Amino acid sequence: MSDEKKVPLKDLRIVIEQLRHPFLADLNVDVSQDGILFVPAEVAACLRPNVLRSASMLLSFVHAFPSAFMLHLSWTHQEFNQAKAKLIADLTGHVDERFLHPAPPCPMPGMGAMAPEGHPVQQGYVVGQDLLLSYDPSTNLVTGDLNGRVSSGLLVLPLALERYLGSRHIVGAQRLMNHLFAVPEQFEHAFGWTPEQLDSARDVLVQMLRDILPDTVLDKPRSMHRSGTPPVQKDP
Repeated sequence: MSDEKKVPLKDLRIVIEQLRHPFLADLNVDVSQDGILFVPAEVAACLRPNVLRSASMLLSFVHAFPSAFMLHLSWTHQEFNQAKAKLIADLTGHVDERFLHPAPPCPMPGMGAMAPEGHPVQQGYVVGQDLLLSYDPSTNLVTGDLNGRVSSGLLVLPLALERYLGSRHIVGAQRLMNHLFAVPEQFEHAFGWTPEQLDSARDVLVQMLRDILPDTVLDKPRSMHRSGTPPVQKDP
């Protein structure tokens, strides 16, 4: 057995600052001398603050999910690329090189989101894995249709769903599908939908995500019991 010691990866702990704000084409992060990366709350909100724990994780999301930042910050692709280049420059020497300039797919520390061997990568996502949720203010929620789309490794939904899903800590497509199958009446009550409308919207999502999410997430029993609805009694 080798006596060589593993060299720990360089990284910075993230602290989110409410009073710090991004500029145009600049995420406006700040590296402190004691190993802390200060990040504006608006930047953390692009991917939910509770999922950002380190500078390497922020870099991984920036490389993997550019549309999440562009949608939330209303940036063009050019503005995002300028901000990404500045972030890489700011973190050079503080974060391991493989997170600064990753070979695709970008590693995702501590999230289990690296593509395992044998899993094909398509259109920016790993088949059989998950999609983070993002919200588009220009897309409207339609009764009986969540009006979502897959883009750059994200499931993009109407902004009207952000508060509802965020309050339930639903940040990925798998948890969204689990929620819609397990407690559909919560969604129906919140948005005034009928069970038939929710079932229709859920079926559209299932077809959209069929080649992305595991079958165990999408193939749930259609006869799951809705609370408050007595089961049908069969004649003896």
